[in-house]
Amino acid sequence: MSGCRVPHLQLRRGTYHFRMRVPDDLRSRVGTLEVTRSLGTGSLSKAHRLVIAYRARLMEVFEMLKANNYTKERARHVIQTCFHDLAQRAEDGFKLTSNDPDLELFEQECMAEEAIVELTRASFSRQFSADFTAHAVGILAEYGVDVSELPDAALNDLTDGYSRALAEQQRLFKFRLRERLRPYIPHDPLFAPPSTISIENPEKSALAAQPTGPNLKELVDHYLAEKRASWTDKTLRTNSAKAVLMVEHLGAQTPVTTITPQDVRGYRDAVRRLHRDYRRRAGQGFSAKQTEVVSQRIAPKTAKLIFETCKAFFRWAASDAYVPTNPASEIRVDVTGQPKKVTPKRRPFTAAELKILFSCPVFRGSRSVHHRFQPGDLIIRDAKFWVPILGYYTGARLGEIVQLHLTDVEVDGPYPYIDVNEEGPTGPDDRKHVKSAAGVRRIPLHPDVMALGFAAFVNGRRTAKQGRKRLFHELRFGADGQASTTTSKWFGRLLGSCGLDDPSLVFHSFRHGVQDAFKNALTPQYVTDRIVGHADGKVSSGYGVGTSLAVNAEAVRALKLPVSLVGIIAPTS
Repeated sequence: MSGCRVPHLQLRRGTYHFRMRVPDDLRSRVGTLEVTRSLGTGSLSKAHRLVIAYRARLMEVFEMLKANNYTKERARHVIQTCFHDLAQRAEDGFKLTSNDPDLELFEQECMAEEAIVELTRASFSRQFSADFTAHAVGILAEYGVDVSELPDAALNDLTDGYSRALAEQQRLFKFRLRERLRPYIPHDPLFAPPSTISIENPEKSALAAQPTGPNLKELVDHYLAEKRASWTDKTLRTNSAKAVLMVEHLGAQTPVTTITPQDVRGYRDAVRRLHRDYRRRAGQGFSAKQTEVVSQRIAPKTAKLIFETCKAFFRWAASDAYVPTNPASEIRVDVTGQPKKVTPKRRPFTAAELKILFSCPVFRGSRSVHHRFQPGDLIIRDAKFWVPILGYYTGARLGEIVQLHLTDVEVDGPYPYIDVNEEGPTGPDDRKHVKSAAGVRRIPLHPDVMALGFAAFVNGRRTAKQGRKRLFHELRFGADGQASTTTSKWFGRLLGSCGLDDPSLVFHSFRHGVQDAFKNALTPQYVTDRIVGHADGKVSSGYGVGTSLAVNAEAVRALKLPVSLVGIIAPTS
């Protein structure tokens, strides 16, 4: 019904609506005869206040269109006006309807968080669905914006702004679920409170009120890009996944300089609430990955590992002066009082265990290529044959052996050796990684290795390499990018097939055995460290190039190993 005394106000079915005629000269651009929208209230006094504000804003929009000067500043004005209206709806709060208010609030928080993540990701990538763009165009039309006459860049700016306004509305809604009175401060600086704007110089004061510097997503991307050179692929993927959790909680658009210790503490508490199966909840928001059921949460030690990425990021940000102080410096995940997981200490193989291992079908004769653990007459001298032998005689790490290139092996000179380095191609199956600077070294090969026919194997691979660069090309890298992952699992199955099921026996046990063999041979520690790739931490270690290949070869020849494999494995015929 009409007949209200207040201009532009109309009561329909108990709810007041705003209604204003579009000037004749703007109708073709706006695409409608009048602008109407629900005020969401049945109170005349409240509707009166709202209609005055709406009329003033709409008149500004009309004046902007008449000026035909649609600048970014005016685009910001439209989006800020839109957010103001959205915020009014969120300020009304949420009415609980169930008998379990905590669960209902948690569900609402999860849904809001999911919306925030989805909107933020779309805004960040500037990839909006056709439905969202159409919805944005419809909303913008209500504010007098005819996008048909705007360039694509302006439409992108407005669509992005509307997405940010919706995300900020969801943050406000989430905030009001548990806090009804405290003033809300927008995360997105685009929606800074009007109180920070000076009447005398609004543009200058608005810029001064907005924090300077990068937002969290930008700085995290820069941090990961900088660390890429020093991290392995596995470390990069792991820390990137943890950083995503931090960005989702604190907000991608949040200026880094505005993040406080209270914000970081809130993130830590949220991490501790993560469900133990949170990795399987792909596509869900950060809140949806949390649980109120304490028994279903991740272990405190796991939470500490996740939170450590946050602490490392802010240490880096503070050291590079991106933030004035480190907001995470005093915040920790407490793991005291938690039962410690007992991990069996690795130990070297005994002589008896070595004889069992190297007498198994893999080394003495197996049924076929696909049945290596079953006895037979076929001795297959491939990677699975040679890698354990090299581990036993060199003490090299499994990854160092698996990643060897053909150019890293010398078998024809006076001192045969393998060269552990990071040189060469960097393809997905050719890349190499060395644990530390001390790990770059040449390891002399024991005479037993040569007696077993290793030179013939290497030369055969060089002759038939068929473009392959790796010596053990049939051993694939793991899904985590590590050279050792797949072969380590196979070696575990090999031990099990021999009845060596002691969990303290692993491939790394060979490394422990070589260390003991050097000690039993009274080899100087600096020679041992040079061969096995350890740094002793002494300043003197940084001078010179270390002991020569000849000296190291003599130390390897004098090794006091428990058994000689020449007496167990038949040499190449």
